[in-house]
Amino acid sequence: KFKKITRIVHTSWLGRLLLSAYYNTTGCSENNYMLKACSTIYDIPTLMKHLDELKDFQQTIYSSWYTAKLDAVICPAFGMAAPVPVCTTRSFTGMLSYLNLFNLVGMPAGCLPSGIQVNEGDLKPLEISESNKTDPSISVYPINTNWHRTARDLQLDSFGFPVSVQVASAPW
Repeated sequence: KFKKITRIVHTSWLGRLLLSAYYNTTGCSENNYMLKACSTIYDIPTLMKHLDELKDFQQTIYSSWYTAKLDAVICPAFGMAAPVPVCTTRSFTGMLSYLNLFNLVGMPAGCLPSGIQVNEGDLKPLEISESNKTDPSISVYPINTNWHRTARDLQLDSFGFPVSVQVASAPW
């Protein structure tokens, strides 16, 4: 993954444009998001503009928490239990969105075990989506995108795995 990101960072603007067009036509939206996230800043004015936008975003998040009278939230840490197999060639960067938000805005956060483990009821929708069987008592897990397929495939053998939660708080 690191080599892929390094390659993207050192790609010319034309190469990035072509990669973006390719990702758009093949439906690789996760790769396109990574391409946009790795945009290189070439000069000081662009850097300053970027930092100002980041400060505005941070202030928007802080203000919305203050308005909602939130001191802390409990949310998914990873969006699924630990992936199986741990060493995978599959891309699941998009599943880290909950973790990245609090890092980006400078809010303290940590992950803890929830005390919940993956059970048969959690795996049934994944198995049904794989075989396209229909059982009216079980909702089928959607596999509309590469992200959904990857998450499903990584979770099929996760029976008994712990599910974590993330606790994040306001910075003041």
